[in-house]
Amino acid sequence: MATILIWMSPEPGHILPTVKVARDLQNAGHRVVYQVPRSQNDDILELGFDAIPFFDQLLTSYQIRLFEPSHPADCLFDTLSKTFSGNAYARAFRRELAKAVHSIRADLLIVDGIYHDVLGLQMEVSLKPHCRVARMYTHLPYKFMRGEYSGPGVTSIFLAPRDFELSQFIIKDSHYTEGTVFSDKDREFPWDLIANNRVIIYCSFGSQIEEYPEAEDNLREIIAMTATIEDCQVIINAGLLRDRLAGLSTEKALIFARVPQAAILKIASAMILHGGFGTIKDCIIHEVPMLVLPHKWDQHLNAFRVGRHELGVSLSSAQRNSSTIAHTLSHLLSNQIYRAKLSEMHRIFAQREDEQPTRRLLERVLTSKR
Repeated sequence: MATILIWMSPEPGHILPTVKVARDLQNAGHRVVYQVPRSQNDDILELGFDAIPFFDQLLTSYQIRLFEPSHPADCLFDTLSKTFSGNAYARAFRRELAKAVHSIRADLLIVDGIYHDVLGLQMEVSLKPHCRVARMYTHLPYKFMRGEYSGPGVTSIFLAPRDFELSQFIIKDSHYTEGTVFSDKDREFPWDLIANNRVIIYCSFGSQIEEYPEAEDNLREIIAMTATIEDCQVIINAGLLRDRLAGLSTEKALIFARVPQAAILKIASAMILHGGFGTIKDCIIHEVPMLVLPHKWDQHLNAFRVGRHELGVSLSSAQRNSSTIAHTLSHLLSNQIYRAKLSEMHRIFAQREDEQPTRRLLERVLTSKR
């Protein structure tokens, strides 16, 4: 069996969507090793995989965990860019990844696709012929990056069924697999605060909420909205913004720094989200209609995808006031077309999950001559 090294940007939205694939590979008899900063070593071990350090000497002060509210990975890349400039930056990344590949004698390197492109890592060239390379994307293509996703000798994998992508955005010669999601294990949460006799609305802007300048204002409008809607309760995953908003918490608007998302979605009737692809996949799996308030990166295109598939609706920045949000939520909750379309998309996602297409593809890569 093979040894497989995975390097994804060290933040929850990049690492956790790969866990299902890693477990499929591990259950098939392969050894899976994640290369992460030392602060995430215990998190990877808790998930059941081996870990190997990433820039261990340079990132001694870097602290970001997978299961706790924390800052984005920008501080990691800022630290490295202060040490390595220009072409030396990409060379340092290649050396670090290659060192890990050789130390564990990896047969396959899975590298975060977006950084493979941005940094120009070209690992499939630098490691030949000792190790195969695959690029894995936990998001769907950005329109402005379409030309960067394919090329000779490259295996590009998007963790999403092809059925979810819109035809005009399909990238030729790339692989669309399953929409993997990560279900965190049960952790302590004050379930006694959840009202059993009210409609539950879940709200989260993901693990990088502090990157969005409008996020706090949006959350304040959502909290204000709860006063105008009867028989509802909004559960807000505010992350690092929780302390700023704690004084606004009420019986109808519960504000937390961290929420067991999968468990909340099982009881939610709708979700307000930022358009991160991981959260969209969670909503599809649990068949929860979406109100998308996109901020940046791939989120605007994801909101467009959600709307085209009739899985939910989105609001622009100018529309995000308490009355418009309340009206839109009422529409989501009363229109059955969203539930029907979600049920259909859920069936597609579940079928692809069962087929394990990513594992099967990677095993073909391992045995290929290219």
